Amino acid sequence: MGVAIAKEFPGVVHKICRWHVVNKHMPHLTNLFGMYAKKNFKDKFYSVLNHPLTPVEFEAAWQELLDEFDLQKDGTLDSLYCQRQLYVPAYFKDQYCGRMASTQRSESSNFVMKKCFVNKHTALHRFAKKMLDFMHSRKMKESEESYHGTSKRLTRSKWPFEIQVSRIYTRNVFKDFEKKMIDCTAYDIEDNPIEGETCYLVTHTNRSSKLSWGQHQFKVRANKENGEFHCECKEWQHTGT
Repeated sequence: MGVAIAKEFPGVVHKICRWHVVNKHMPHLTNLFGMYAKKNFKDKFYSVLNHPLTPVEFEAAWQELLDEFDLQKDGTLDSLYCQRQLYVPAYFKDQYCGRMASTQRSESSNFVMKKCFVNKHTALHRFAKKMLDFMHSRKMKESEESYHGTSKRLTRSKWPFEIQVSRIYTRNVFKDFEKKMIDCTAYDIEDNPIEGETCYLVTHTNRSSKLSWGQHQFKVRANKENGEFHCECKEWQHTGT
């Protein structure tokens, strides 16, 4: 599939579903989860896949995981590592996904349908009606969100940027934005000019001892004339918040 996509859709970024990659190796991973349950291997494994913001962080986190559990020669983990650029978010932060991958969008719809509308015993003639009910419920939900989106929201500050996005984002996305805005106050900012560019070094003031691989320090390049700022964490490019 990868070869065909590259040929027929040049320029398209093709990644693979993280859930399917991990699930393919689940029998062996389940054994590891049970073997190292007391040391929370399962939580640490998924944390390494999900939390690193940059390739540098992921590489450090992955190596720390292997060293802690002495799994440098584990074939399954080696296979997962070799495919890392295809499914680990830290490697495609340049690509906008709106916090959700394409497979997650379809699987989200499938989950709602199976939970609330149909099951494996649903007859074909009822399935068609239930599909219409499902589509109607989604449209009603979307209309509800659109209605709430037109109402004025209370903001935590008077910053023009926050006021602007409060009129654009949905309720859930705006809540996430506000949380990140508060989290930003945990960083120190200092000038860090590089080759004539306006750059800043942003450092977290309360470094986590649990995530020793965390970078906690990022460079931000600024173009004040155009009002453009680019942080190497690339959260804005990847999620829009």
